[in-house]
Amino acid sequence: MKAKVEEKREYIRNSCLYQEELDNFFELSEEEQKKYIKEAEEKIKQLEPNEYELAKEMGADTLAIAFYSELDELDESRINDFYMKRAKWYFDSKRFFDKPEAEELLKEYGVLPVGKNGEYLTSGDYDYIEGNIIERQFKDLSYNTRDKANKLINQIWEDKTQFLTDERLQELSEARNGIGFKEFLFCEEYIKTGKVTKTCESLGIGRTTCYDYLKKDEIKKYLETRRNEIKEESDYLMKQGFNDCFSELHRLATKEPYIQDHDRIKAIDCYLRHYEQSIYKTTE
Repeated sequence: MKAKVEEKREYIRNSCLYQEELDNFFELSEEEQKKYIKEAEEKIKQLEPNEYELAKEMGADTLAIAFYSELDELDESRINDFYMKRAKWYFDSKRFFDKPEAEELLKEYGVLPVGKNGEYLTSGDYDYIEGNIIERQFKDLSYNTRDKANKLINQIWEDKTQFLTDERLQELSEARNGIGFKEFLFCEEYIKTGKVTKTCESLGIGRTTCYDYLKKDEIKKYLETRRNEIKEESDYLMKQGFNDCFSELHRLATKEPYIQDHDRIKAIDCYLRHYEQSIYKTTE
């Protein structure tokens, strides 16, 4: 059954609040709740016109709960804090119900924040949508590997206007990497050390599972490709570093007026020796 308008409004309102605020408010009696709401209605009339309109749209009860313990101390800093945080949360959650899949997601996740462009918003190092996928697909990841898995999912999940499911993550990983996400994470962990034991510890898997992965042709191919990429990148950085050092020697030998003669002679000698070696390798 689809959520009614009043239920949607309650979902949205609750998305604007900290759990502590919700708990404290609902511990009050019905009469006490009405009192706070009435006091809030008076308070919002003192706000600037644009803030007042927003407060009305969000509902006087939201404002009341947000300041449940300090309604008499509604100073400028608290107003700013409220509107910067709560207003954003309000609109982020309101856009969620524009999603065609909202009703289905509501059952499992509750209200998920959605940005101005219709993208599902993520925050922090261990995000809710990604986190749920990780919990379903992996049991005993180490803390560092869990963090890495979260970041890798974010990279693969480029179009965040489309909700990410386990199946969609698998499709995206296969399209991008040629292997599923579990295999992809395994390869990224294994390639760091090349050690079975370390990889097993990071992923929380047994050695048999690890060796089974390493027998797969698609994993062998991926590992070979990644190792070649890493070598090419390493060679490029080494060459760039050599060129930078060579340029610095050239500058010391020819351009710096404050360099003393004996230091300049050392720089020239070093420059010429490396120049001779580079010429020799080129003509070899």
